[in-house]
Amino acid sequence: VHRAPSATLLTTGSELMDVGDSLLPGKIHDSNRLVLKELLQRSGAILCDLGTMADDPEALKETMHSGSSDLLVISGGVSVGKYDYVKDVLRSLGMKTIFWRVNMRPGKPILFGQLGRQWVFGLPGNPVSCVVGFLIFVRTAVQKMMGIEHPRLPMVKAVLQKGVSKQDGRRHYLTAILEVRDGQWVVTPT
Repeated sequence: VHRAPSATLLTTGSELMDVGDSLLPGKIHDSNRLVLKELLQRSGAILCDLGTMADDPEALKETMHSGSSDLLVISGGVSVGKYDYVKDVLRSLGMKTIFWRVNMRPGKPILFGQLGRQWVFGLPGNPVSCVVGFLIFVRTAVQKMMGIEHPRLPMVKAVLQKGVSKQDGRRHYLTAILEVRDGQWVVTPT
């Protein structure tokens, strides 16, 4: 028997608005928060949702400093843009960076570190990159913390309906439609 890990979720971005709110000019819905809440709960974590924060280094520092969960999962602010403050704020709080950037597409600017006893995952703000990073890294960590020795994503063998290629040495994750045709799984990249 293992204790369910606690996870604190924070999404960042001054451009974000809650899903369901009428969009203002220059704004987008915070779909990552909605999806990450569901994925964290389905993974077995006990969730503390801090909501969405603007790109304000001081406010981010105050919010991130107060965490006491096993995991801190942050969406947005981990790349190299003008308003990507998350890495610097975490560093100023004493986070030990274990890695930043991975050789995969989508999801290259993933951050992983340790802040005190808390594991920190910084996921990209791009929704597809965010979900891929969650499934590959965060979900695996949650399951390992629950005692699952070899966590794996569900897999099925399917017939690829359309050729795919890649130009670089990165691992690629593709969105696709998976369905059964004539009793056989088939997958079509989108």
